[in-house]
Parts: sequence; C-alpha cells; structure tokens
Amino acid sequence: MFDGVSYGALPDEAEAEVPTPTILDNLIAEKKIGQTVAILVWSMGKRSRDLTGSKPFSDFVADELVPWARSHYNITPGPNAVVVAGSSFGGYGATYSAFTHPEAIGNVISQSGSYWISKNWQTVGADFEHRLYPRETGTMIDAFKNSKRLPIRFYMDIGVYDLGAAMLGSNRELRDVLQVKGYDLDYREFDGAHNSVVWRGTLSDGLIFLLGQTHG
Repeated sequence: MFDGVSYGALPDEAEAEVPTPTILDNLIAEKKIGQTVAILVWSMGKRSRDLTGSKPFSDFVADELVPWARSHYNITPGPNAVVVAGSSFGGYGATYSAFTHPEAIGNVISQSGSYWISKNWQTVGADFEHRLYPRETGTMIDAFKNSKRLPIRFYMDIGVYDLGAAMLGSNRELRDVLQVKGYDLDYREFDGAHNSVVWRGTLSDGLIFLLGQTHG
C-alpha cells in the first residue's frame, strides 16, 4: 500500500485517513479474505517523483520489496498473491508498478487514480484548465492501448465529482481500454470527490474482489 502514513503506518492508527490495519483485521476475522501480509510504504516526501511513473521505484517494489516480504513471511508463490494499492498518485503508481513488472505483481487496487498524468504533466501542473481538460491522453492509458493483455487484475474506483475530464474522464477511458483488452476488472463510481472517507470503504471492496475467499 503506497502513501503508508495515510493508510495507517502511524503509532496512533486513529490518525490515519484510511485505517488499513483495522480494515484488514476485520476482513480476515470475518473470513472475507485469507491471511494477508500488508506493507505500508511511506512516501518520504517523494510521492510526486516515485508514484507518477518512476521505473527505479517500480523496480524497487518488484525486485527488492516483494522478495524481501517473501523471505520473511509465508506468502503464496506467484504474482497472483501480490496486490499493489494506492489512491490518486498512488493508484497511478500501483498501476505503473504492475504494468512494468507483471511477473511479480498480479493485482492492482486504484482508488481515484491520477490517469490524466502525461509525459509533460509537470510542466503544466500549475495550469488548472489544462489539468481539468487534458490535451494529451494519459501515459498509462496509451501504454495499455499499445500493449498486449498482461496477467493483471484490477479494482478501480472514482468519484463522479472528481475533477471532471481529468480524473473521472481518464478513469473511464482506462476502464474502457482494459475492458476491450479483456482484463479482469471491477470498476465502480461513487457519489463523491477526491475523498479518503470514501476510500475507507472502497478499500475493502477492492481487497475482497482481488483476495476474496470465494474468488479463487
């Protein structure tokens, strides 16, 4: 889980925007998912660098973090047992990590992912109109359009009031591409905006879809 501080990696979990440890404990206790190892990755002030399409960061996740977890815990072999998750930039970063390393990462939870990000996004970041109505197709959308179907499963959600064409529109566009390509996808829209209060509930939906006891 990216943005680990926001997702519960604090001494006082009550201060977290999304209390992931409690959510996981409840899902496991209710037998909605199996035993799960969670790693809450801190952004260390570098989220706009690491979570917006950084190959060195995705290499770290796939080549160092996942093997480290497997060496310390009894985790089911294969990428199908690995989920990367995040919101906003974190949703984009989770998708990018799986796209660049499907041999290690087989599942993505994207909560309000920033799929409007394009190659030149940093140079137009201050231009609100450009961000609201992107002039370029998002980099991840193009990447999936132009690649063969990869063995990745997706849970995606987005608020219907979340930054117009940039957020809602780009999530719908990626959804359409994934569906046409035949990806296993659970896509949902909620009555809200860019809001961690909603993500508290939808994180459970994503975990149950990807790790649920009845799914596989």
